[in-house]
Amino acid sequence: MTNRLLSIVMALAFTSGLVAHAAQDTRTQLPALPHLQFPAVPRVSLPASSPLPTALQAVANSVIEPDRTAIKAAYQRDHDALEHLRQQASDLRGPAHPAFNHLVQQDEQALLEMEQSSLSARLSGAGINTVVANMDSVVNQARNELAAARAQANALKTNGHGHGNSAHND
Repeated sequence: MTNRLLSIVMALAFTSGLVAHAAQDTRTQLPALPHLQFPAVPRVSLPASSPLPTALQAVANSVIEPDRTAIKAAYQRDHDALEHLRQQASDLRGPAHPAFNHLVQQDEQALLEMEQSSLSARLSGAGINTVVANMDSVVNQARNELAAARAQANALKTNGHGHGNSAHND
């Protein structure tokens, strides 16, 4: 048991020494270890390392390109809002539900086209504000359509319910 523990400690010390040496100076080669046999062709290809982690790269891009970030954020916000409206419309009955789903699909496609065209056009300032306003107007129109569909459904329920009472009262 003691020999195993000692060998583990020695292996950890040796590998940490190699890591520390590699971290200090990447230009010098590590000492050759003749007793270790490495395969001629590596079996695993490692991904190219990046100097910055992904989260830091995203933050750096948002600082460097705030215009692109604003458009992407508006697209994501409006896309989420359309999905939320689709969920709210699940209580619609009859042809109103599939019609609203179709409208939301068209609106999502319109948002995607607006985002892609504005990103490729490299807009800035007032152009970005216009694109964001247009994206928001798509969501507002969908909200209005949902409100109208619900109002129509409620009117049909009220009229249908009212007719039932008057026929029942006669």
